[in-house]
Amino acid sequence: MKDARVVAAVPELDSYHPHSGIGRVLHNLRFHWNGHVQLAPARFEAFPVPLLRNAPYRVRGSAEADLFFLPKMTGAGALRDTRGIPSVVIVHDIGIVDYPADRAAISWPAAQVVLYSFRGLRHASCIIAVSEFTRSRLAHHLPEVAPRIEVIPNTVAPAFLSYPASKGDARAVLAATAGVPEHVASADPLLLYVGSETPRKNIPLLLEVFRAIKDRHPRARLLKVGLAGGRVWRERTLSLARSMGFQFGRDILLLQDASDASLAAAYRAADVFVSTSLYEGYGLPAAEALAMGTPVVVTNRAAFPETVGRAGIVVEPEVAAFVRAVDEALSELPVTERAREGQAHTGTMSVSGAADRYLEVFERVVRPG
Repeated sequence: MKDARVVAAVPELDSYHPHSGIGRVLHNLRFHWNGHVQLAPARFEAFPVPLLRNAPYRVRGSAEADLFFLPKMTGAGALRDTRGIPSVVIVHDIGIVDYPADRAAISWPAAQVVLYSFRGLRHASCIIAVSEFTRSRLAHHLPEVAPRIEVIPNTVAPAFLSYPASKGDARAVLAATAGVPEHVASADPLLLYVGSETPRKNIPLLLEVFRAIKDRHPRARLLKVGLAGGRVWRERTLSLARSMGFQFGRDILLLQDASDASLAAAYRAADVFVSTSLYEGYGLPAAEALAMGTPVVVTNRAAFPETVGRAGIVVEPEVAAFVRAVDEALSELPVTERAREGQAHTGTMSVSGAADRYLEVFERVVRPG
């Protein structure tokens, strides 16, 4: 087994589906490691009582494991006991810590489990933050870990770097395979949002922006891709949208759990990607939209300016600013300098380059000095 240069033991390895966000990250890294990193299963150990079963106190792997690798923060509290094996954790964002309103949909015990994992980052040998913004927030809350933080930005998966279908064909694909109504295949303006509906995503502003866009473009539609993040948030979205006169299936289209193919079709089908989110640890959907050549309008908050660079339109989280930016995007020709700049910007987000940097971190952690 030592054909691999590093054996990384991943707790709950089988749970990382390649079509989920974090699962896609792990899957792409694994492919590009090409045997230089061997992933092996590991297990969390927790007390078998309701309040503690999701708060593991230690982690165990096979005898040949060189390090423990956590592709997400969950379970980091277990790193207090690794029997001396070093550990690396990816932190995608700490919105659950920075944005307490997001915790309203989960129980108090569940919130404590999240905070337990966050505090467990103190025990990690190295923390990989996906943006400078996330690094700064980690260092703010846990200054003692600052010297152990490495920044390796998220990368755009190959599925979003080369997509051959035209906008019309992509809309037809959505109509045929993703349960999106047939009328999305028309030439009407299509706005796209990809993400949850938790408070930090600022869905009320998104709907206000869409209402103003509908006043200018009566046949415009909003395609929302992704789960709500909690039943309470979906109920609030439905209630608010209906109070504003929107009809689901006509004005707003919902696509819950999209495959990579459906998501790529959504990016290509859209005239503009819009996110009014106030907090993103990275903002991967915005980067994926840029890679597809779709104009991007996002807030100037959190990691968004870092992620989209000059290729995206970054504005204050206000209705008027968003409406001006979306109108500008809708008035542009199908192939613009902005689209080319977006594709060039995300083309630098190489999975192979990130995989090399992860390998460097692993080797340094396993063989310090």
